[in-house]
Amino acid sequence: MPDICPKIIAYISRFGAICLFFLAAANPAIGQTYSSCVGVNGAQIEYTGAGTYNDTIIIVALADEDLVTLTKTVTHMGTGNTRIVVTDPSGTEIVNETYNGDHTGSHTYDPSGDMVNAQYDIETDIPLGDDTQVLYVFSCTQNGGTVTQAFLKERMNLLIDREPDRPRMVRKRLGALWGESNTDNENPDSINPQASRLFVSQNNIKTNFSLRDSTYYDNGTKDPELADSEMGCWDLWGETHYTHYSDAGSRSGDFAVGYLGIDCQIHASTIAGVLVQVDWMDDKIGSADSASNGTGWMVGPYATVRLTPNMYFDIRAAWGRSDNDVSIAGVTGDFETERWLVHARLSGNFYVDDYRVTPEASLSYIEEAQDSFMNSAGNNVAAYTASLGRLKFGPEIAKRILTSSGDYAEPFVSLNGVWDFDSTNVTVANSSYSNSLRGMVKAGIIYRKPNGINFRLAVKYDGIGSGSYSAYGGEFWLNIPLY
Repeated sequence: MPDICPKIIAYISRFGAICLFFLAAANPAIGQTYSSCVGVNGAQIEYTGAGTYNDTIIIVALADEDLVTLTKTVTHMGTGNTRIVVTDPSGTEIVNETYNGDHTGSHTYDPSGDMVNAQYDIETDIPLGDDTQVLYVFSCTQNGGTVTQAFLKERMNLLIDREPDRPRMVRKRLGALWGESNTDNENPDSINPQASRLFVSQNNIKTNFSLRDSTYYDNGTKDPELADSEMGCWDLWGETHYTHYSDAGSRSGDFAVGYLGIDCQIHASTIAGVLVQVDWMDDKIGSADSASNGTGWMVGPYATVRLTPNMYFDIRAAWGRSDNDVSIAGVTGDFETERWLVHARLSGNFYVDDYRVTPEASLSYIEEAQDSFMNSAGNNVAAYTASLGRLKFGPEIAKRILTSSGDYAEPFVSLNGVWDFDSTNVTVANSSYSNSLRGMVKAGIIYRKPNGINFRLAVKYDGIGSGSYSAYGGEFWLNIPLY
């Protein structure tokens, strides 16, 4: 009897181990699905003890610039061999190895293009009787390609939209739109003083100043339209813009640009000068766990010409550079860009009695070239050149009403078409950023007092006819003369 007991115990132990083996094999880990690179980053799978385990990892949207790294750690506890087989989303068997000891190794997958339902298949075989532990950890980073592209695209959009307003001839001659005094260019040195202004709109603030405006003196008339300036033909002016924006993919950001210019009225109908601008932008895309920011500058000439009593032409060009930083899921990098732009605008002005029609068309083009750079994960981000061309056109229709107090109220409505004829479509973490042809409607009122103080209040909707872009906003500006 004593000899039989140990044999019975041994058979029972083997039977129990076999049962545990089949139980583990019959209950593999459940497959896991993640929406994107950000979602799979940090995902883990862990197996301990004897069994054959099969698992599947699916990444619903894997972008071209994503880099997926799978790190496997084997903590060996036993005498048998542990076998691991891993197939990456391309169908390539990147691991087919056996281990009889502790082991750590990593494998990185760089997709050749955007992928949908990218799948990893993982098979782990831990031998009977071993308590070996196998841990898989996924990490996913973006090399910064499309995030920096989206950053450049939005900044170019804002640089074009936030063009300086002060150097325009129609802003230096306030009465020109209604054929008031001093609109026939009789005196080249007599420019209608544009007051320093505070411009406030929803998510937008704009201010400017003019040194010429602040140096007008009384030359024998109380009419500011005919006042002279101690500056002679020269005008030193400044202007700033601030914007807060939001978009798809939990995106938000801030943009600011400042202009400093100096010009001279070289002819009765021509003003020419040079301006310097400095801009700053901060951009965050929540769906990509990214943050980008940059500071840049540009410098160039400009001119504004009165072609006819009712037609004005503005043109400018600029060139500059920028320094930028980007962070994506903790991976950082910095890069520089070189950029240039040209902008031209033709404005007409026609009025009959108390009705005014002011059609306008502007053409803008900007290009920004990003230098290649290496991020903190050791991945190279290739050089990239972004460009944006835009045509904006449409009329403004207004009616001027003279009040009993001598003030002018001018309700107006405008409809503009915006066409981006050279624009790069960018997709980041399943959010697409693209604009093509769309419309914008605006309505409001301009109120002007005889002493030169006036304000403008307007509401607008931007995105008519566009399924991917829409914006609502309001505008308010106030003119206060400093003479």
